[in-house]
Amino acid sequence: MSEHIIKLATERNFNKNTFPVKSIKGKILPEYPISYEWNGIQFVCEAGIFAEKERMIMDILCTDIIHQTYNPSIRYMSDFSKMIPTEKDKRVKNISSKYMNHKLLKYFIENTQFSESCIILGGYYGDGGSIPIKVDGINTRIKKPATLILNDGHLRRQLPFLKKYSSKQIWEMILRTSECKFKMKLPVRFFEKGKYHNYPYVNSNCASNLFTLVGVNASSTAKNGNILERDYEIRFDTFLGYFFIQNSISCYTDLLPGHSYEMSSYAQLFYRLLILPYYGGVKIPISLEEIKARLVLKSENYMCRKVVGRILDELEANRFISNPKEITKEGAYCYQYTKNKWETIIQAI
Repeated sequence: MSEHIIKLATERNFNKNTFPVKSIKGKILPEYPISYEWNGIQFVCEAGIFAEKERMIMDILCTDIIHQTYNPSIRYMSDFSKMIPTEKDKRVKNISSKYMNHKLLKYFIENTQFSESCIILGGYYGDGGSIPIKVDGINTRIKKPATLILNDGHLRRQLPFLKKYSSKQIWEMILRTSECKFKMKLPVRFFEKGKYHNYPYVNSNCASNLFTLVGVNASSTAKNGNILERDYEIRFDTFLGYFFIQNSISCYTDLLPGHSYEMSSYAQLFYRLLILPYYGGVKIPISLEEIKARLVLKSENYMCRKVVGRILDELEANRFISNPKEITKEGAYCYQYTKNKWETIIQAI
């Protein structure tokens, strides 16, 4: 096992409440808005593609903001081999609670629920205005939106699974992710009065982007004019982007090893949506009906069973699960397996 395991943090509430939006076998996507629902999870996509590569970009952003917050580096060049703190860390509790509590959230959500724009107005975070002192008694603003500066050459050097992508391909992935617009539940994680809370939030009126791509600039160019590396300025000033970052710096995250991004699309999606966010494998056994709904599988059960079998075999081969099997429960097809511990997953890496 190598000395430094490359891993990314992935935000838990985001994974629990999103569905894949992707073209299957080259088929054209349904007309927007695209809506999915399962067991209380409601998700509407009004624009964009959101599959495994776009989720990888969100994991990179989540991990980078954690490192910039708790492992700051020179010139925003995060060292992805550094330790990712847990929510038990005193620093995390302190940062999570700053300018974020029940009173401020209640005021903010009530006053933005009918907004026609997903961009957070500066008055909420002290830029050209303030929140009335009577709301909280201490704070007159929420946290300021975070901004990240990324360089895709640095990312490729830090993250081996990115080496197969050119700067142009990474730019296209970031651009596609920035174009996504969702309506969804995204509970807000914060620390207050000695414990963590998940405050309910849903942007049911106004679809939100995940961030604003402020600018992209060439930072390294070949003699023939081809761009070798690009810099990106990304601002989390949208409703979903803002709360995604709040949850990320609260370290409400799970870990994904670098080799997970080398798996097939559906193996990645199965693990992150149906296994990773749930402690102790509580989704076992899981029904074929739920798998089809969460992965948006449209084929008949016979074909879907084959797909699920291949997914579980791939997850087992990559040490994420062990002993997968198909069973029947009350006449319905279900699947059970053992969710492996981190130490098992990273063996032989």
